[in-house]
This record gives sequence, C-alpha cells and structure tokens, in this order.
Amino acid sequence: MQREGRSVAARWVQLATTGRDGAPRVRTLVFRGWAGADQLELFSDQRSEKVTELANDGAAELCWLFPKARQQYRLRGKVTLITATEQPELCQQRWQSLSDTGRAVWGWPTPADPLDPTAAFPDQLAETSPLPEHFVVLRLQVISVERLNLGPHPHQRTRWNADTLWTEATTEPLITTIAQRDQPTDGPVHWAPSPPTAAADLGGNQSGRSQRPCRNRPKGSRELQRPSAAPQALAFFPARDASHRQSGGDSPRGWFAWR
Repeated sequence: MQREGRSVAARWVQLATTGRDGAPRVRTLVFRGWAGADQLELFSDQRSEKVTELANDGAAELCWLFPKARQQYRLRGKVTLITATEQPELCQQRWQSLSDTGRAVWGWPTPADPLDPTAAFPDQLAETSPLPEHFVVLRLQVISVERLNLGPHPHQRTRWNADTLWTEATTEPLITTIAQRDQPTDGPVHWAPSPPTAAADLGGNQSGRSQRPCRNRPKGSRELQRPSAAPQALAFFPARDASHRQSGGDSPRGWFAWR
C-alpha cells in the first residue's frame, strides 16, 4: 500500500457474496483496518442486503487492486457480523474513528428502499452523534490469499492458505523454461517422444505423439513440468534465433508455457 501513496482508491475493495437467490453479488466498500494478522474490517449498514446475505454462512471473497503496484489480491474467508447490540464498545470506537462525512451515510434512509424525496440525507454527522443501531462491523477471517502480479510477463500468480500454514504456492499462469535464466536464451530445446496428451503438439512432430524434454538434456537445464490441471494448451515462445533447428530434429529454440 505504500506505493499507492495517499490514493483514496487504494482503500476500495470489492466484496463478493452469494445472494439469497443463489446469484453472485458484488459491491465496493472501504477498507477500514486490520483486526489481526489474518482479519480485516469493513463497515456497513445492518439494513443492507449484503448483511442479510452474510448472516447465512458468512462466506465471502474480497478483491483488492493496487494499480500503481500492479498487483491484485483476492482474499477468501468468513465474515463475522459485529453489531452495536453485541459489542457496543467496539462499535462505538469504530464509529468515532470515522470522519463526519463518513458517518453521514448511516443517517440516510434504509438502503434499496424506494426513494423518498422528503427524506433527510445529512452530509455530516458529528463525532458526538449517537451510535446507530444499524451500524455493523464486518470482520473477515481470511483463510486464503491469492496475489496476481501484473508487472512481469507473463503475470505471476501466488497463493497462500491457512490450512497449509500459509505456505507459498505458485499457480497458473506458470512459466517453466527449458534453460535456466543464466543460460543463453537461444539455447536449443532437447526433445524425446511421449504418449499422446491433451497439450498442443508444437514441436513439428507428425507422428501423432506429443513431445517433452528428454532425460539427457544439457547440464543446467530442467524438464518442462505440466501443471496438474488439465486439459491445457502448450504455447511456444521462440527465442531470438527462432529459425535455428536442433540438429536431427524439428523443434526450434525457445521456451514454453502452459496456457
């Protein structure tokens, strides 16, 4: 968040829930702070539809984009509703942490009700204003985090889960090069035949069999690993000298990615 500076949009998050009709629902809220290492808080109106949806089982996912850092985070978990009736002191503290303008929306009529032109819509509520009964804190207990780094090419996706003690796992899109980064980018690709697969045969093989890197590949290289999810297509990214062909074979130099 430091890279986002004072950008107001850096605190906007999209909260997705499941509606009472089973259809997806999503809306933008303001991030209010961390209640713990794996708990974050949002504020809402207890009269709103999203609170009704969350009251069922609390399942939700939050999407958080940092445009300057070019990173997107998706946080999945369970939301606990903290009301003024249940925890008045905590809600009072959160209520007073808001600006006068921020508190104003809790003085408006019930969300999604038909518009009443005569209703009051205050633009400010002072810190001394009574805590509304419909003020509610949404506390998300995070159980899964996925980061999409949009900076490099291709994008990098990383996931952490509470049930694996937040062990880092890289997921698709995943690039595995034939040669290590310290090897020449136009080094030859070494192939060996393998049984037919769902992957696209991009090595010029006309035998009906797909191909894979062979076991006697050059020192410092590694075998292409296919992600467990299937089916997927294998895309070829040619090296600088794409016209070069391996002696005795049909495969151009380059590297591959599962798409």
